[in-house]
Amino acid sequence: MKLKYFLYASFLLLISCQGKVNVNNKNEAFMKEVGVTTIDSFIIRIDSLSLPYSNTIQYYSDSLKNYLTYFNQGTNSIYFINYESKQTEFVWNKSRSVQSYDSYFLVNSDSIFLFNTKKKLLDRYNLDGEHISRYDFKYDMIQDSTILPFPYLTTSLPLIVNKDNLYLSGYHVGEFGEMPFHRKTIIRYNDSENKINFLVDYPAIYNSYNWGITYYYITSVCFNSNKNLIIVNFPLSHELYVYDLIKEEGSYLYASSKHIKAIEPFSRDKNDFIDSKDRLKYYLTNASYSSVFYDKYKNIYYRIAALPMEDKDILNRDFWKKRKYTVIFLNERFEYLGERFLGGILPENIFINENG
Repeated sequence: MKLKYFLYASFLLLISCQGKVNVNNKNEAFMKEVGVTTIDSFIIRIDSLSLPYSNTIQYYSDSLKNYLTYFNQGTNSIYFINYESKQTEFVWNKSRSVQSYDSYFLVNSDSIFLFNTKKKLLDRYNLDGEHISRYDFKYDMIQDSTILPFPYLTTSLPLIVNKDNLYLSGYHVGEFGEMPFHRKTIIRYNDSENKINFLVDYPAIYNSYNWGITYYYITSVCFNSNKNLIIVNFPLSHELYVYDLIKEEGSYLYASSKHIKAIEPFSRDKNDFIDSKDRLKYYLTNASYSSVFYDKYKNIYYRIAALPMEDKDILNRDFWKKRKYTVIFLNERFEYLGERFLGGILPENIFINENG
């Protein structure tokens, strides 16, 4: 009997071996297959002022309708596209600010968040365009032998709002040689205290080898609001990190792909220089875990993994269309349900609705 789930994916996006290093010891134990059926397509017709790629898309429901929302950073506008009719119902552009933004997150009509990545500023508006509050995420990137994340807001790094706390994730750029640094990935902003602190270390494997700079340091998170869990996806880790906001503690749980046997470093020496072309080739011809999403309707998780490409494929102008991904299905206890190949997707810009 095949398990059957449905996924929507919107937009398209888009390793010299040193011996088996980051080995997946459990991949051969996972033999289940999952059936995936395409049930609909959704084409967004953008205007001449919109970019064809948006850092964030979001499925949003009010008390009456369901929307797919899309951000035009050129005009600080959020397009609300009726999910049933597939027509743009209205455009929100009431920020009345000279500030430029590149991503957004919708909570409700009183909490429309816009983020300026370069300035690390998060602004909150209501539906009428009234500015409610500002959150400043500027800080020194290195503190007390700890490398702090560069705050980033995307579909796969959503803003998490929980009581008085905002949680924003980030990424790291560059290797730091053999220095004994710790790396953090979650930023917590306490609104009532106007205070920032940092959670969740990168796994130890990140300190052991040279992983080719940025690509393997871009994390992904999702939030299970029913259990107050933040789930962190590290591209190098065969495990997911599950952080309990109530207990303020976390643990690693195995959630690997049966198609990934090992993830190889570029070099065993973290000081080795990597040319930009070699860096891209290394990343595309190696495996990684791209993102994780929680399906609140079915109470399951989807983890997306990118599989290695052949060298000849990356010379093609449309190489990103050739990359194969697999989606790993996990139940509420993070037990493996099976997985299925997906192609031609943007593994960061995925949204979940009632259908999958």
